[in-house]
Amino acid sequence: MLRSTFVHIPGIGYQTERRIWDEGIQTWDDFLTGRKEIFLASRTREFVHSYVRESKKHLDDKNHHFFVDKIPRRELWRAYHDFKDSTAFLDIETTGLDYDRHEITLIGIYDGKEARTFTRGKNLHQFPQEIKKFKSIVTYNGARFDLPFIASTFPRLRFNQIHIDIMYPLRRLGYTGGLKAIEKSVGIDRSEETVGLSGWDAVILWKRHLRGDENALDLLEKYNLEDIKNLETLSDLAYDELKRECFP
Repeated sequence: MLRSTFVHIPGIGYQTERRIWDEGIQTWDDFLTGRKEIFLASRTREFVHSYVRESKKHLDDKNHHFFVDKIPRRELWRAYHDFKDSTAFLDIETTGLDYDRHEITLIGIYDGKEARTFTRGKNLHQFPQEIKKFKSIVTYNGARFDLPFIASTFPRLRFNQIHIDIMYPLRRLGYTGGLKAIEKSVGIDRSEETVGLSGWDAVILWKRHLRGDENALDLLEKYNLEDIKNLETLSDLAYDELKRECFP
């Protein structure tokens, strides 16, 4: 879908992008090979042609930095497929909701194949180095919760990845509520051990762990693992459905 995107080009808005698509130019390659027939004025056409060519080169080189600040935030989902092989599905657990008063207990990341957990008191300090390996981050409500919490915990960490907060694309599709409610509505089942657990239960599990409950941390990690794996499923769903809406 990123190769069909034109709204990252200065001066090209949604209406112009839609008109480009409606004229049968649905990819950058379509534009580069058929630019003489498009409705844009000659000067604008040449500028767009140059920008598309530059965009294509950066995407071929997998240079996510080029797109981070150019794509409108609500359209960052379009980059999901192109950078999926370097995506971290991310979710945190905390002792509360306020990053000024509470702290992260663990961070889970999943790359589509393997998952890693970074736990307070064990290896949480390794997270900043690990997250730098990725070009894209997917969260649920991460723009307001996960990333600010992480930034408070690691003040020197700078997120330069494409950040797709999948909550917003899902809302555009009519999926509302928390992550667990959306999972249920699309038929994603939780394991017997974690079904019914919530963010508040995650707080309690951490407290039990601190009191010496040997099983509490294992359950908390499993709960988080299902969160991050289900983020991939929901991201696939949102991407496919929004793409169909763009090209019905």
